[in-house]
Amino acid sequence: MDHCDVWIGLDAEGRPLAMVSAELVSHEAGVVDLGLQVADAHQRCGIGTLLARHAADHARRSGAHTLTAYLHAAHTPMLRLLARLGPAVHTRDGSHLDVRIPLGDIPAGHAPS
Repeated sequence: MDHCDVWIGLDAEGRPLAMVSAELVSHEAGVVDLGLQVADAHQRCGIGTLLARHAADHARRSGAHTLTAYLHAAHTPMLRLLARLGPAVHTRDGSHLDVRIPLGDIPAGHAPS
């Protein structure tokens, strides 16, 4: 993995619906940071989960052992999405959470539902 890989989900007309990135923001060896955004009208349709799984699989294949996300502690939809990727460790940082998911626990292309 270079510094950052980005994928964009498009609708049938080619308009962007979502974006996910797997990037080396923290510069910790084997740790990849997840960035995810889904257009409001397309949230809770599984698009974000699919893209996050793709980013996690890519990170694993690139040699990463941990996927991280930094988010507001009240961002329940994102916390549910991250829980689908596997068991996570949450560390509170004021009103935010640093969520870390060991990638070795998720078989490639699969995650608990």
